[in-house]
Amino acid sequence: MNTQHRQTIQQVAQTTHIKTSRVQDLAMTTPSAGSLTTTSFTTANENAATQQLATVTLADYNRIQGTHQQLKANQVLLYTPDHHYHTTTLKLNGQAYQVKILPKFDFYFNYGHSIFQPVFVVTANAKIARQINPNPWVHITGFNATGAASAQTKFANQLQAKLALPNDSYSAKVVMAKFFRSIFGGFLFVGMLISLTMGLTTALVIYYKQLSEGYADQKRFKTMQQVGLSRRESKKAIHSQVLMVFMLPIVGAVVHLLFAYPAIKSVLQVFSMYDLNLLIGVSITTLGILVAAYLGLYVLTTKVYQRIVGA
Repeated sequence: MNTQHRQTIQQVAQTTHIKTSRVQDLAMTTPSAGSLTTTSFTTANENAATQQLATVTLADYNRIQGTHQQLKANQVLLYTPDHHYHTTTLKLNGQAYQVKILPKFDFYFNYGHSIFQPVFVVTANAKIARQINPNPWVHITGFNATGAASAQTKFANQLQAKLALPNDSYSAKVVMAKFFRSIFGGFLFVGMLISLTMGLTTALVIYYKQLSEGYADQKRFKTMQQVGLSRRESKKAIHSQVLMVFMLPIVGAVVHLLFAYPAIKSVLQVFSMYDLNLLIGVSITTLGILVAAYLGLYVLTTKVYQRIVGA
């Protein structure tokens, strides 16, 4: 970033009542699309790629993070935003490197607003960085902005206009947060509406089906009780029958979720959602709510069924 750009940032920040801090510059190689495994990174076209890999120098990383890491020529630092990648050796562009996983990189971002997961490789020097990723260097500038949300939005929009930056080379947290809230808020509403509607419909169908069967079984239970069926045995039979009917949809939901999981994961990755723990946590919570609701309705149905058949 040149002096004129820095002055523009400060001018726009003053007019919009925003404070800026930690202005940092980063030189990195233009990311290469490909696929990262536990043994290597393989470049691929956009149809087969899942990650984009960029290399930065150790000097820039230490300056940004305020650390004093040291690397040999055959060693690299690796950062992925999902924190689930673990390996000790990685083959990059035909050369094997010893790998140390980084838990944090403050300058991590998704280059060009791509749908691919960003991967950053820190190398001992610029020569090794170009050996791993021979793409041209690009220079990125980032900084923190503090102030009211409305002021930050105004600052972000005015700054982009002043610097004449295209959307694919400019990102502002407050703008992206608003964009994602609008998208995922709509998805969340539609998803909850459909889930509640279908869940309640299924539950009510099962409930009234069991009640109708209760009226149909009323005479049969009275006959069996007259020939020796105890009330305890009647309740046990009713519990077993109703429980099976209510548990089958839950088992079906779990099986469907397991088969749909790869597709759900792929859709979320399109929106740069790489947090596997979050996806698993939401899935388990949703199943827990479904199980609790169905068990509550099961208890209610069982009591009404017993009252109908006189058990």
